Formats: sequence, C-alpha cells, structure tokens
Amino acid sequence: MMFDRETVNAFSGGYKISESGIVTLFGRPTVSSLKRVIAFPVSLSIHSLVRKSETVVWKGTNTIEIPYKISKLSNDWYDPIKLMTNIAIQRGWKYAPFILAQEALGYQFSLGYYSAFVDTLVQAFTSVNEVTLNTSEFAQISSEIQDKIREEHSAYETVARRQEKDGTILFYDVLSNSYRNEIVNFEPFSLFLISENSLASNRDFQKFQKSVKRFKEENMLNRDSDSLKFPYVGIRNHMKKEEDTYNRITDAFNRNDVQSFLSAISKYSQSLGYNLGVLSDFQKNIARQLDEYGVQMYVFNISEYSGSVLVFADSLELAKIKENAIRDYYNLTNRTIRIDELQILRGSSKEPVLL
Repeated sequence: MMFDRETVNAFSGGYKISESGIVTLFGRPTVSSLKRVIAFPVSLSIHSLVRKSETVVWKGTNTIEIPYKISKLSNDWYDPIKLMTNIAIQRGWKYAPFILAQEALGYQFSLGYYSAFVDTLVQAFTSVNEVTLNTSEFAQISSEIQDKIREEHSAYETVARRQEKDGTILFYDVLSNSYRNEIVNFEPFSLFLISENSLASNRDFQKFQKSVKRFKEENMLNRDSDSLKFPYVGIRNHMKKEEDTYNRITDAFNRNDVQSFLSAISKYSQSLGYNLGVLSDFQKNIARQLDEYGVQMYVFNISEYSGSVLVFADSLELAKIKENAIRDYYNLTNRTIRIDELQILRGSSKEPVLL
C-alpha cells in the first residue's frame, strides 16, 4: 500500500483496497472477432483507503463530493461516481464511502484503467455497506456503469481482478462466461512497459474504429479477400487467422513452453497492430527500435490514446533496450520514454484498516 501510516490510521475501521490494471494479450473485443480473451492483472494499480461517510467523496487526482440522497440523484447523471451512487441508493445500501485514491495508472490510461476505476467504486460501496457480491454480481454492476458511460465494457477485466491467485493468466470465454486461471512462471523473462508520458489521441485507432464498424455491419469477414480494399482486407485476413493463432498460443501454454507461448502472443499482437493499422506513432517508432536490436517478444497495448509497448525481455535484451532503443528514440523524436518493470498481481485486494 502506498499510503503512509498516519494517513492509514485516519481510516481506522475502514478498508485498504487495490484494483490492478489489466493487460490484454489476446482478444481485445474492439479489435477481435474471436470471443476469447487472454489477459492478466499487473502492478499498475489504483490504491485506495475507504471509510463510511455521510456523502460520497472521491479524493484522487480530482476531488468530487456527491450528496447521498435519492432526491438529489437521477438516472441521467452519466458520470461513473454518480451512477454507482444511484445504484447503491436504489439497492437500499445505507452508507456512502469516502475514498482516498492514489492512481498509479494515471499516466497510462489504456491499461485497463477505466474498468479498474469503476471496480474501485463498486468495491468501495460494497465494503462500507458490508455487502458481499459474487464475481458475476460484481461484474454486472461494473459492466452496467461502463456500458452507460462508454457504450462498452470488458467483463474479463473485472473477472481477472476477482481471482485471488498469485501470478496468473486468465483464459476467458465470452460466449459461455467461463474462465480458467493458470499460474505461470515466465522465467527467464520479465515484463516491462515502455511508454511516453503522454495521453495523445491515437488517430489511427479512431480511424480503425469506424472501419471495423463498417466491416462488421457489411459482414466482410465472409467475403473473398480479392473483393476488399484497404483497410478491410487487412482486417479480414487477421480475423480469419485468429482461431488458429489462439490454438497455437494455448497449445504452447499447455506444454509449459514459455518461449513458444510468448512468441505466439507477440506475433499475434504484431499482426494485429500492422494489419489493422491501429498503432500510434509512438508504438511504430518503438517497434522499429526493438526490431533493429533483435528484440522480438513484445505486445502492443492498443487503445484510444498513445498506447504503450509491453516487452518480455531477459537481462541481455533489457540492456539492449536501455542502452540503445531509448537513445535512438530520443535522437529521432527529441522525446523521452520510460520503462517500468511490471509484476503479475493476484488482482483485487481488500483488507480492514487496523491500528
């Protein structure tokens, strides 16, 4: 927990809550037709202290205070904190939460950040009201809020957080809402996040969103590739291969072949990035640097913002990245980048604050 002892003591009788970011390795819904996902929670998290309050208070990057009265709320308040407050009042939950948050994901919103924020709200409200929800009930509330705010949700992100196992990868089947959570050991590789301190809009992703909407509406997946133009032929060719790619990935995982598993995940992500044209300029530049120095196992974090690159590297490859790629990127763009080592977490955590 990131808070000092004095701050924690001020929440005696409350809770420490942590919700981790989610890295999607395979099957991100907005860029995939396959209803399967491979993901895991990582050490970029929202940490919070929560206690009972007369009003709803969020105190993080911004401070927000909302009255906890039915007469002050309405269903057309399209803000996640207000929506969660409304849901809690409608369910007859008596208490409001005061939430003091430290948002370690603040610079990199695309790593499952939004759903982590919503899950923090759900966890805070249920904690102060001593309400216990199973995974499906918890995901239902989180999904309802996300659907109203941004017209989509990633239920597997919430599911991944609810599994309290160390070092796990989540295999999630959207159609059957079934999942398995597997303990993994990536040695000798470690996971690193390469990112800019930027949340610039990723225009290529925005263009892709319009293209994939038309692709699905006109059922282009079942057309002959010769009848399609860019970018639709690239979308079709990628999605046609997803089932085979998934099978190769899971086969490598089941054989406990870490090298093949990471290699297959990386090839999938790179195929997705280039064939669908969803990469930010930052990701394109970093990929060129990594390729130049022979670093092959990396995954693009695809998002509406500048995105990032996740690298599985051993100590030798990490040295190449730090000594060469960062320097070359600065010489090319006059911009600095950061490299954060990530740990795979057990997902959500909640514990009482005790003096």
